[in-house]
Amino acid sequence: LEPITVGAAGADVTDLGGNVISENCVWVVDDLYDDDPDADFDTIQAAIDAAADGDEVIVMPGTYTGTGTAVADMLGKAVLLRASTGPAPVIIDGQSARRGIECVSGETHLSTIDGFVFVNCSAPDLGGGILCIESRPLIRNCTFAESCSAPDGAAVAYRESLGPRLINCTFESTATTAFDSAGSSVRLEH
Repeated sequence: LEPITVGAAGADVTDLGGNVISENCVWVVDDLYDDDPDADFDTIQAAIDAAADGDEVIVMPGTYTGTGTAVADMLGKAVLLRASTGPAPVIIDGQSARRGIECVSGETHLSTIDGFVFVNCSAPDLGGGILCIESRPLIRNCTFAESCSAPDGAAVAYRESLGPRLINCTFESTATTAFDSAGSSVRLEH
């Protein structure tokens, strides 16, 4: 093992080989490894599993699905999960079998979901696109389209949370834009 030079708290460190080791990592996800052949993962969940608080997960254009109850679970981590910039969309597809993202482990405003298009996301109860229970992530620049819903309502649902933090999100072909009623785009329960 090579010794390392440690800087100030929160700063990058450099080993004796001159390699910079960042305290916060950037993970890249590419479903087919066609946009970024050097991507770290091919699923969003694998990147979240590897990420630590303060890390960034960049998701390349493509369509992302999952196998569990959600395409991705934020696992209570304070990470920036964001779609890459560019003309092609980054789609979270629940395949009409699961919700898009779960935030059910105390996520705070330091957990950010940014720039995704949610399609065919569903749930047996509420929050087909995103479900937040006792969590308050920042959700911005997302589009909820093509049947992101649940029987008890909402493309995005907050239960026992301090309130929504939605910025510049669009709800298309989902439901009405009314709040606090079954069938709404956003549902709040306390």
